Amino acid sequence: LKSRGYDGWLTIEAFGKAIPELAAATRVWRDFFVSPEDVYEQGYRYIRQCWDQAQEGLADASA
Repeated sequence: LKSRGYDGWLTIEAFGKAIPELAAATRVWRDFFVSPEDVYEQGYRYIRQCWDQAQEGLADASA
């Protein structure tokens, strides 16, 4: 995405057991994180890390 010039929104779509109908439809039987805050905190860090690495790769490629 970064190499193609994308600079828009990235989102995290996480599933858990909070909505029983959705959990059943997606076959979720356990929560993957301790809390909703963990989802967005860890997700944000991961996206930021990947985005920054992509930026560094682009900078190295143009040098």
